[in-house]
Amino acid sequence: MTTVFRDMQNGDIRVMCKGADSIILPLLKDRESPHIVDLCNRTIDYMDNFAKEGLRTLLIAEKVLT
Repeated sequence: MTTVFRDMQNGDIRVMCKGADSIILPLLKDRESPHIVDLCNRTIDYMDNFAKEGLRTLLIAEKVLT
């Protein structure tokens, strides 16, 4: 699910997307950045641990439009 809205505090237009990790992770444009790669790897580890306990996971991604 994707939502587009205007931030009333600063006027930015933002896009927020919620979905399964198999959909959201490939959409992350800046995955070549070492910082983003590290965050993705840690997030995947957390999701794997949650899945082992039988829990479902969803990811949320956000982008500010120019």
